[in-house]
Amino acid sequence: MTLWKSLYGLKQAPRAWFQRFVGYVTRVGFYHSRCDSSLFILRQGSQVAYLLIYMDDIILTASSTYLLQQVITSLHNEFNMTDLGALNYFLGIFATRHSTGLFLSQKQYAIELLARAHMTNCNLQELQLIRTPNWVLKICLYMHNPREPHLAALKRILRYIRGTLDFRFHLYSSTTISLVGYTDADWTTCPSTRRSTSGYCVFLGDNLLSWSSKPQQTISRSSADAEYRDVANVVAETAWLRNLLRELHSSLGEDIRKSFMDHLFNDFKQKGIYAFRDDNELPKGEEISPHLYEAIEESRFLIVIFSKDYASSSWCLKELVKILECKEMGKPKHEVQIIFYDAKPDVVRKQTGSYAEAFAKHELSNSTTVDKWKEALSMAANLSGWDLRT
Repeated sequence: MTLWKSLYGLKQAPRAWFQRFVGYVTRVGFYHSRCDSSLFILRQGSQVAYLLIYMDDIILTASSTYLLQQVITSLHNEFNMTDLGALNYFLGIFATRHSTGLFLSQKQYAIELLARAHMTNCNLQELQLIRTPNWVLKICLYMHNPREPHLAALKRILRYIRGTLDFRFHLYSSTTISLVGYTDADWTTCPSTRRSTSGYCVFLGDNLLSWSSKPQQTISRSSADAEYRDVANVVAETAWLRNLLRELHSSLGEDIRKSFMDHLFNDFKQKGIYAFRDDNELPKGEEISPHLYEAIEESRFLIVIFSKDYASSSWCLKELVKILECKEMGKPKHEVQIIFYDAKPDVVRKQTGSYAEAFAKHELSNSTTVDKWKEALSMAANLSGWDLRT
């Protein structure tokens, strides 16, 4: 017996539909993006097509009209689909093309929101809210237990929306294509939970590409603590965008891995955070400077960045052992943050792949300390951190 039901009717219907769709598009040549599960890429020689799906809504673009029509015809032959033409409306966002770029607007969504609140013809409120842009965040903190003052503030936000219906987000061509992130943290913003607020924005050239402002998940004991968490968030977001753009074969100029540490230390410096950095080259066979061990012992925050070649450096492994020893001693308390830059957590934890190759060489000259290094890697990989590859 066959059951015919709407896509939105059964609990498992969306998953079944997605598996059905993925099965077909992969058979015709598309492959899954590693950075976004809803993005599919097709390459035919020098031609390329990108397909983005959300439920039963699809955005499709290609480098040539011929390839675009070929993909549309293929989808029509397999599924009962409607071609709506050029991109105009997707997930509540209107897209308007013009000579220099694209305008994005949520006017229709805002009108529907005002209609639900019976405030379609309310008085306008624009400038007052701009002076206090964190109103929306403050209201969201009390959405599960609102009071009358929160309702009054919510109405001010809706009046602001009413006054900015014609505002649009402008995307246009830029002379530069560098990926730049900015970040800031507000320590102990919430008076009830004492949690800090993290905020960042990422630009691709002159265009704002990604932004966020939300409370941190844990309480920061100092402003420096809050800044460290904020920096980790924007680094993770920027790395994900970089990987996505590279997967789309978008040129970003110089590989930022060459200057990753420079960007990180410059951001620390701008925040008033003074981090120890040992730029002196260590000749082969020379022991680590005592100043580095002293800096590790006196540091409040310690950031470990795992790369694919991390295990090949005996100095890095010795530093890691010292860092974990300080963390276990807890006098003074050390907070260790882990960043998986271009190494998988499982590779670090189990010492496979490039890490296994590195330890095979270490066995020849440092066999007595290899077990301690492996234990340190496994312990560090189990700490909370950020995987910049995702």
